[in-house]
Amino acid sequence: MFAPGFAPYAASENLVNSKLALAMLNRGWDVTVISRCDRGFNYGVEWTEPWLPLRDFTHEVDYGFGGSGQRFGERVYHSLRLGHPIAGVRWAWRALELALSLHREKAFDLVLSRSISCCAHLPALSFVRQTSVPWIANWNDPPGYWFPPPYEYQANALRQAVWNRYYRDVMNTADINTFPCERLARYVSERLGIKERKNISIIPHIGLDTEVTPPAREPGESVFRLCHAGNLSRERNPALFLRALKRLVETDAAPNRIQLDIIGVENVELGTLIRETGLTEHVTFTGTLSYMKTLERLASGTVQVILEAPCPTGIFLPSKFTDYVQTGRPVLAVSPARGTMNDLLAFHGGGLAVDCTSAGDIFAGLQTLYGQWQAGILDRHCSSFLWPLFAPDGIIERYAQILSEIQKGRSVNGAKSACKYTAGMMRG
Repeated sequence: MFAPGFAPYAASENLVNSKLALAMLNRGWDVTVISRCDRGFNYGVEWTEPWLPLRDFTHEVDYGFGGSGQRFGERVYHSLRLGHPIAGVRWAWRALELALSLHREKAFDLVLSRSISCCAHLPALSFVRQTSVPWIANWNDPPGYWFPPPYEYQANALRQAVWNRYYRDVMNTADINTFPCERLARYVSERLGIKERKNISIIPHIGLDTEVTPPAREPGESVFRLCHAGNLSRERNPALFLRALKRLVETDAAPNRIQLDIIGVENVELGTLIRETGLTEHVTFTGTLSYMKTLERLASGTVQVILEAPCPTGIFLPSKFTDYVQTGRPVLAVSPARGTMNDLLAFHGGGLAVDCTSAGDIFAGLQTLYGQWQAGILDRHCSSFLWPLFAPDGIIERYAQILSEIQKGRSVNGAKSACKYTAGMMRG
């Protein structure tokens, strides 16, 4: 598995990649991970549970920063050898050399490349051209410069042309491209001009194996506790949500029983917004917590909150949604009116999706869930109904099915199959 973002560095997409590798390892797959050092990270950087079983199978590619001349020379040379002059090419070259060395010792059966970062696909692209090993490329996000407004990640025309050429090469070469949701798959493929969808598959973010999940604790009867995991940004502005929450507090006869826990670090801008809204006594910042401590804190809450940016269409499947579902608690998704979260909750249940551009709609959602909590009927929104979508057994079985289909296709086409068993970079 080529995964620049991986344990022990605890960013959201790193956790997704780590959960997938852990689930494979727990089911007898022989997993090797090639990752990248993430210096200056704001979350956890130490190996802790539940990731400890992955430590011996993870090769963290690290190298000196080097002088400007050395860096320039390496970038030019590695770009020429790999065929794509993109950011991360120095890591990609070293990751490729390591993978080929390991492959000579014991052949891999399957290669996975996991964004983000999108440079994850570059060593895989060269590796499979040299070895013909089946390849599944995963896209957790679109390229930064394709993020819909209000996101504003800039790239000039030349840089976009270079990256688009690379992305098309990846998508056309990989046996299968996986996306966590249909809307993201459609969004990316349309922008790359990919009309044939035959090598695209939808595989949601995987949940954590239940045997290492902390037991869900019943929320305290006296407090309606909303929980939001992760830091917020300018794009995911919580102002309308806080305004709606303030309105709920003001309309309740016992306002002290309404609380919001933000699992993350308080920043100055958000702290000021909370004070200006008059919610200081109702909002708690937990500070940075480990992944397992985060799950425990979520499991003790009443309702889990997702705050998305007001994009024209919600193309993302927030990775925290899988963690929320794992607790079984209802989810309040403050999201675009048309989007992935609305699709899931409207079809499967498990909570409410409200329009992130409307304080009135957000208030109505809060009021509905709060009223049902008071009446003791909040379980009708239990998010455990959604768990089969993210359960490790089903997700891993889907990867096994994809590999089997690749093998059958190569056999029919007369191609030699290098696969004996399922496995990330994985071996039989």
